[in-house]
Amino acid sequence: MPLTSSRVSGRDSLVNIESLAIDSHLPTNDVSHERTALKTKIRKHHSINMSEPAANAPPPPSEPPVEAGEDGASTSKKAAKKAEAKAKKEAEKARRAAERAATTGASSSAAATEDLATDNYGNETAETKFSADAVDIHLKTLGEEHVGKLVQLRGWIQNSRMQGAKMVFVEIREEGNWAIQGIAAANPEGTPVSRQMAKWIGAVNLESFVIVEGTIQKPLEDVKSCRVSKYELHILKFFIHAAAPAALGLTLAAANRPIANFSDEEVPVEEGVEKLSLAPGAEPAGIPAATMLTHLDNISMYFYPLGLYPTVANAARSKA
Repeated sequence: MPLTSSRVSGRDSLVNIESLAIDSHLPTNDVSHERTALKTKIRKHHSINMSEPAANAPPPPSEPPVEAGEDGASTSKKAAKKAEAKAKKEAEKARRAAERAATTGASSSAAATEDLATDNYGNETAETKFSADAVDIHLKTLGEEHVGKLVQLRGWIQNSRMQGAKMVFVEIREEGNWAIQGIAAANPEGTPVSRQMAKWIGAVNLESFVIVEGTIQKPLEDVKSCRVSKYELHILKFFIHAAAPAALGLTLAAANRPIANFSDEEVPVEEGVEKLSLAPGAEPAGIPAATMLTHLDNISMYFYPLGLYPTVANAARSKA
């Protein structure tokens, strides 16, 4: 009688071995040996049956095919299409940015090498042209109705200051102490204001008589250094009608100070330096007081506070 069978349960096999030992009078040790061997075969048989799929079991659902992406990771077809569309979009965006940069760079380089605003500044000549629709204004009558309009102003450069290489601030004084702040900022295209024009305006000698064309705008904050504080002039054209000397013997600020010495003799330099006072009582502090001889040598400075103009400037007024 065979001791094992591949299709018997473990319990039945053990019962058969025990009955076989009783019927054949086998020794107990042999029965134990056969029993151990049968247990081992039963374990192996069950492990094989558990690992193998059932014959009638349905096949697992099929998964969509996958393909490797650029980074080696597996992505679905849908994700791959999204990645491809995104890459095309980024490439198109980069191409447009490169075209814009090339266009801007070309215009900037052209503006830096070539001055495109040469007709908008310089010394006034017979060929100088102003806009026909520019309104001639006076600072005394400047109001809300002028905001945004193209205007033309004549006056003296009271002060100027460069702000970098593309912007300049100027204070233009008209009659008496009526003054307005003007701004000339270079455009990327180089017109109507170029970098060369802004630099040239900043180098014009103070107290030069100029003719300026631009638009009246409201500043972000009130201009404290000018009497006209609610408005500013955005400069588009700037021409010198009468240039002032590089160094003035007497400034308007000093001319408004009391005369320091009525003597007909020149005051030594050391004495003049000693009269410079930074004391709180000085009005204004740090501005030297000129002597009588200095006032007489620069008598033209008295025309400005009185509303009178030197001959060359008066001729310009008479043309208006």
